[in-house]
Amino acid sequence: MPLVGKKINNLLEAKFETLNDVDQQVKNLFQNRRDRFYTALLWEFVARVVGCFEIYFIGLALDINIDFIDAMIISSGSSLFANLVFFFPMQLGTREGGLAMAVMSIGLPASVGIFMGIVTRIREIVWIMIGLGWMSLVKKK
Repeated sequence: MPLVGKKINNLLEAKFETLNDVDQQVKNLFQNRRDRFYTALLWEFVARVVGCFEIYFIGLALDINIDFIDAMIISSGSSLFANLVFFFPMQLGTREGGLAMAVMSIGLPASVGIFMGIVTRIREIVWIMIGLGWMSLVKKK
């Protein structure tokens, strides 16, 4: 691959042991503990569907006419973009950009995607604060 092929190859060589170890662990899980593998896969699927409902409900709150299929398209497009640019810490800007591109693909303005990204960030901050508060309560006991 031009421009990045050599860098990717160097990265793969440097991280070969770690990548191989992860690959072996997944193979082992699938071969020896298939029930756990499928349980983890099911929970991942459920989490993705819940994420689609979040997008759907944000659309309803914004009085935007989207259905659940549109929410799935937006969520999967945003997730794909975030995975392509995985090296940004905390997905800074990539979630909002991915959501903007995904909502544009179904004919909505990019500003809707950016607002959806901001709403999901606020939700994350609220749950982080709840978690920190819970940790401080548990620690004191």
